[in-house]
Amino acid sequence: MPAIGKTEVAKALADELQMKYLPMLTMDAYYINPYGYDLRKLDPQLPAKHRSFDLNDFIKNPADDRTPSMQFIMYMLKFIQYMDAMAHVLNTGEGVVMERSVYSDLVFFETLFAMKYVDRWERKGYYEWRDRSLFELMKPHLIVYLDASPDTVLDNFKRRGKGEEKTLNKAYLELLDKNYKQQFLTTISEHAEVLVYDWNTPGDAEVIVEDIEAIDFDRFDTLDPKMADWRIKEEWDWIEKRYHVTDVQNREVIKNGLLHHYMENTPRLHWKAEESKQIDDVWDAAPGQKYSPGYNADQGDSVIWKTRDSAQHIFMPDK
Repeated sequence: MPAIGKTEVAKALADELQMKYLPMLTMDAYYINPYGYDLRKLDPQLPAKHRSFDLNDFIKNPADDRTPSMQFIMYMLKFIQYMDAMAHVLNTGEGVVMERSVYSDLVFFETLFAMKYVDRWERKGYYEWRDRSLFELMKPHLIVYLDASPDTVLDNFKRRGKGEEKTLNKAYLELLDKNYKQQFLTTISEHAEVLVYDWNTPGDAEVIVEDIEAIDFDRFDTLDPKMADWRIKEEWDWIEKRYHVTDVQNREVIKNGLLHHYMENTPRLHWKAEESKQIDDVWDAAPGQKYSPGYNADQGDSVIWKTRDSAQHIFMPDK
């Protein structure tokens, strides 16, 4: 749930377990480019319906027509971050602790749907995205769920003083709590270990570490669905998995496949060609947007153009 101290716990777990910590993503990851330029500055040049929209905007007006688009973008960002986590694990052997993941994103979409902020066709499109993408990943080994009541969350909101309780009210939080427990935890527990803690009064992360260290993650046989994604026998298959989440071009193909998935029955998500061109023209003119990261000389990049013959390629042998 929001505002219960996930960040502190996740950082503590990563530190104690000597793993890499990945923070919870926000829409900043979408709007701020690798050179630090915030594309939200370009909003005055765009029609109102195509201007930026983030959590702060959602809190002010959750029924805005841009709410569905924000949630789809958040799914994409979480998906890419999970690929980053997999690439880190498979390339270094070091574990990763994440505050949230793409697997739990559905609880937010289902809550928005129940609150009538997204419609049936947008929900259908969301599940099409999940079906088209999640098979690319390997499910997590462990879920640590910090359980706090909606009343506790509301009290924490009021102490923070950001006004979140106006939109993320008790009705919203009760739905979120229900969806976490009925739709996410029950499903993910078929694969991953799940540890649940009463976090109405924050506890000690060291207790969680002790519980994690007591789990035997290798106790499952080949027919058990638990940890099935991680029981790969052939070395080639491990190589292929690592290449799949690491190769830049392959990652771009997956990302673009999500971005450009055609949703003909969802007008709030389906932009006309001329609308897309207008957005592209405005964004592409911004600092650091002309070329891919690392190839913008006007931003200080040292650009060495490689010919096809001089480029370094990775070859994957046929099976």
